[in-house]
Amino acid sequence: MQRLAALMVGLSLAACFTKPPRPEDGISPTDDAPASSGVWLDGFSHRRLVEIDTGLTSTLTNVPIVVSMRSDSGLAAAARSDGLDIVATLDGETLLPSEVALYSDGGDLEMWVEIPELTPRSSFYVYYGGAATETASPWNPTKFAGVWHLSESTVSAPDSTKRTTLDSTGGVGHEVGIFGNARSFSGGSSLNGGDPPELAFGTESFSYSLWLNQSANGDPYDIVLYKGCAKPTEPGFCFLVGTEPWSPKLMDTAGQFADPEVAGGPVHDTWVYLAAVVDRPSTLRGYLGGVLQGTDTTVGTIGTMTTGQPFQISRPDIPFTGLVDEVRVYRGVLEADWIELEHRMGTSSGFSTVSAEESVP
Repeated sequence: MQRLAALMVGLSLAACFTKPPRPEDGISPTDDAPASSGVWLDGFSHRRLVEIDTGLTSTLTNVPIVVSMRSDSGLAAAARSDGLDIVATLDGETLLPSEVALYSDGGDLEMWVEIPELTPRSSFYVYYGGAATETASPWNPTKFAGVWHLSESTVSAPDSTKRTTLDSTGGVGHEVGIFGNARSFSGGSSLNGGDPPELAFGTESFSYSLWLNQSANGDPYDIVLYKGCAKPTEPGFCFLVGTEPWSPKLMDTAGQFADPEVAGGPVHDTWVYLAAVVDRPSTLRGYLGGVLQGTDTTVGTIGTMTTGQPFQISRPDIPFTGLVDEVRVYRGVLEADWIELEHRMGTSSGFSTVSAEESVP
């Protein structure tokens, strides 16, 4: 642990590297928990109050928030076996945009709910025990260019924006992740999405992020996320997580590049959240653990990010070894508070409190 702390300049190790929350963490009412709503969503037999404590002072809009449960007996007994009756609402009447990314009839749930106005302390209800119900997607295509939860039991990895499915090569595995499930990579295994037009950003601003848990290194520049950037003949963007300092990286066809350092070397056997913000015309910002670690202001010299390179999780010839969860690519500049929120969502046991089950009156 002392070696890891030395790698992170001015960064609290406890804040950046913590075990993922489990359902048994913090299942208790908060001091200012709202009173139970008397309005009940018609057609559903059970509900849970979900309370959010973001730990921020700001209010964010249209934020997808995770609801995670493992082996919940009440959910297993009352919800449909396919989970298609699990929905969310603020007022007991209007459904919130949501997606059930993972559900098992044993009571495992990974659900994402878009909150229109997320204040420092917010709450909503999750309902189940009804008919299969279709809701709007929480992944607004003007904000999200791609969202891969990697929780599915399938070989391929679908994109929740319904654009780019990633195909598996080399035996990608499945493991417990930071939220639901994750994918495991070893021996050059990879997820490959080809060259989707949604990730051709030209000279526009964009952002990208993921969770990783690395178990070993094989190269000074292991690549966990790739859309070009390895050399001038492969322009694009990536995350480098080898034995050299970790960094997001941009590179164009002329060999101009930006690569702000976010960690002084490898971080193994713990979940880490990485994010990069390409803020045209001048800046690439790199985050680790929700905290800004490095800035490169030479982006103005870098040309287009529209390349023919494939989008890959783990590049096969410079592969990543370990687990990857919740990969996202965003249109535009991702704000610092959003990045901090994403990190807290995966590390703070007090971020989300799920109440005891209520039955319809």
